[in-house]
Amino acid sequence: MEPISQLVMLCLGGMAAWLTLAVRERRTTTGECYATVAASRLRPRHRSGSRYGVTLTSAIVLGAFGLLAPHLAAAEETAASDEAVAAPQGSVVRWSGEAESCGMGGKTWKANEGVCYFPIDFEHPAGRIEIARWPKAGERETRWLDIEDKDFGEENVEYPDDSLIHLSEEDLARHSREQAEIEPVFKTDTEPVYSLPLAPPAKPLPEGKEFGVERSFNDVPKSAHTGADYPIGLDNPVHAVAAGKVVLTGEHLFAGNSVYVDHGDGLVSMYFHLNSIEVEEGQTVAAGDELGKVGETGRATGPHLHLGLRWRDARIDPTLLIGKLQVVDVP
Repeated sequence: MEPISQLVMLCLGGMAAWLTLAVRERRTTTGECYATVAASRLRPRHRSGSRYGVTLTSAIVLGAFGLLAPHLAAAEETAASDEAVAAPQGSVVRWSGEAESCGMGGKTWKANEGVCYFPIDFEHPAGRIEIARWPKAGERETRWLDIEDKDFGEENVEYPDDSLIHLSEEDLARHSREQAEIEPVFKTDTEPVYSLPLAPPAKPLPEGKEFGVERSFNDVPKSAHTGADYPIGLDNPVHAVAAGKVVLTGEHLFAGNSVYVDHGDGLVSMYFHLNSIEVEEGQTVAAGDELGKVGETGRATGPHLHLGLRWRDARIDPTLLIGKLQVVDVP
């Protein structure tokens, strides 16, 4: 029976009990019941504090509270789960607990030691989306996530080599071939071998900058910068940020000498503009292992390390996961 129906039945039952008590009070000594007389006599008296009025009111109030309390609690719980968590583009959301699997955007994956991480691409459209987790014991849980627009800024770079700004047909074809070779790297689905936070890619590690910046070269708009740049001197060693497998190395048009490491769970780290590469494809590495030397190959204006991270194909700010986690927590 629905709560409202139960409440109506309770009220009718209470009224019937009240009338019964009133009639009994007005019985004659011969045992004859004058219900009509009793009712008419009770109406004008309006005795303050009548035990019948108190009994009826108390019964209805207490009964209604008992019936509705569970539903009010459920409504409160639903309202709490409807509260959205705000996360900027390029960030990572963490939902701690004892989860078995996680889900977002129609995709599901295994939880990382009971924790669900939701990477947000830096160009993900702003708006509300649903995230989910499946606890080891229990039913599916969901939360709302509000993706917020983030202004990453703009930058114009003065670059001396115009051939890397206005590409020839040959270079356009080369770039397309390289992208076709790189793209499958981000579609891997292997067991995670990394741990968070990630290790620094260089020691000491200066502040990483310019993630997400909209770049122009010689006032010609190009594309957003998908990694963090670290101003590190030429030929300083570059280290793997976590354990993994080297899945791709190469000398690319824009990125120069590059190394891609798959850490499992869809997490891939990228190291660009290297002066030299010290690993081979298929090689297994541990966190801190040397991958190469800092350089300025490709489209670079000076020696530095470009570090990129893709997690489940989302381009995220590497600085948020290195040294100290800077994530958005789901309460």
